[in-house]
Amino acid sequence: MAYHYTPLGKQVGLRRYVPPFLAIFVFLSGLLFIAHSSGVSITGGGSGLHNLSDPGSRVASNSLLPAAGPYHDLAYVPEPHDEITEERKGWKWYNDAKLRALTACQARGDCHPNSAKIVIFNVWYCKMAVFGNYKGGEGTWFIGMKESLERQGYTVLIVDDSWGESYIAHAVSTAPNTFTEETYHIYRQFPNLVTHVVSMEEQHEQKFKEWAKTKDRPWGIPHWKHFRFNYYQTDGGTVVGDRWVITCEPEWKEMDKGFRNFSYIGYAIEKDPDYIPFNERPMRAYVLGKHQTFFYPRAHQAWGLDYYKKALDEIRKEIPKFEMVGSFFDERSQEDQKKEGPLPIPEGIINLPKLGPKEFDNELRKARLLLGIGHPTASPSPYRAMARGVPFLSPFKLMMTPPGREDDPYTWSDSQHDTLRRETPPLVYNVLEFNYTGMVEAIKAAMVTPIEPHVYDRMLQPALDERVRYWMEADWETEARRILDLRLQGTETQRNNWVEVFEM
Repeated sequence: MAYHYTPLGKQVGLRRYVPPFLAIFVFLSGLLFIAHSSGVSITGGGSGLHNLSDPGSRVASNSLLPAAGPYHDLAYVPEPHDEITEERKGWKWYNDAKLRALTACQARGDCHPNSAKIVIFNVWYCKMAVFGNYKGGEGTWFIGMKESLERQGYTVLIVDDSWGESYIAHAVSTAPNTFTEETYHIYRQFPNLVTHVVSMEEQHEQKFKEWAKTKDRPWGIPHWKHFRFNYYQTDGGTVVGDRWVITCEPEWKEMDKGFRNFSYIGYAIEKDPDYIPFNERPMRAYVLGKHQTFFYPRAHQAWGLDYYKKALDEIRKEIPKFEMVGSFFDERSQEDQKKEGPLPIPEGIINLPKLGPKEFDNELRKARLLLGIGHPTASPSPYRAMARGVPFLSPFKLMMTPPGREDDPYTWSDSQHDTLRRETPPLVYNVLEFNYTGMVEAIKAAMVTPIEPHVYDRMLQPALDERVRYWMEADWETEARRILDLRLQGTETQRNNWVEVFEM
């Protein structure tokens, strides 16, 4: 299946970016030289060098600094059990160490050529992926981006946008401080080195505008440096235009059928080295999901609650050892559970203990089908399944007006995995929601139809690295100026509703 996305460098153009040597680096480099000459330690404490890609590691595998020497302590990050890192500010220690490391390699003159190109992720999901062990789709996507950026020498900083804490603590419908002053604080120190600032703020009162460059705030962050973190490829925009929205999934629509010109970044998937041959697996469907509420209308319910036991009994007439398994728990608060009553797992599903990522992969590779139930949407799990030779059943919903058709994905109003709408069996079984017969037939087909481990070419590591490199090296300033000039002349080239006249 071909997906239509344009490599950034081909559309926007590439630049050779040589950052100016900032006065702050000159000053700090002088201090470092004096300290080196006199044998004085700049930071004093610190018992070892951390791998900056992993705040909890004591081993330097991809650091800007040598393993020993006068610059060694500049990369010190407190251990995770230190009192200060138990608070919600671990990312500050992480950023400080990154910037000290950058200063040190500038002083030594041995920085990676890309190290003085800084990207700031002002996104709660990104903070939680690194410091909160968040393994959801957004976390998986960010970790993939971060690893690719750091493989290629770029400097990645992480700032907490406070949205999660604000929502959890106050149950607010709008989130204050979703674009934080901390990002602006970093930018103002290194305005020529910060090339990209990423946030989700457009969904939350457009807080970026408080820190953006304007005629009255000429030192603000230029709009052309600001990108929107958009897990889904379905909506959203920025003041400048479409390409300033980065997405986890590629556009599935054809160019002439509503194509949305976002910037697809994505993440990488590897084939499973512990692949279990099809004939050695049990007759098992793994039910995708982790929250018991996913089976109910409050989520994207795809099947009736009685379908599972009914399907189990029917399929066992032909396949006696067939079973459905999953790992679900009730994520609701005790207050909500008392208020709403029980929401049990449907009969017919064997509920396994709570699984971590490794345990999930181990159970997944034993299955012959990953059964979608409507939620979670656009999950990485179907890709992980296919990489293990396990197909995915993706339920979808039809449009009401005009009436949709099962054979035309453009007339579906919703799908558990939009990117896979146009895929076909035996890799992906797209089945209309609440179609019991279609569900059962797809399950039975998957039980007897093997597939080889499958990874899309776009999800291989070299392809990801190429997209990330284009994103970092494209001449966004020139492209933004072209868009703005046409906009001022009355010609709009962007499709989203967020666009405005902005200050370059």
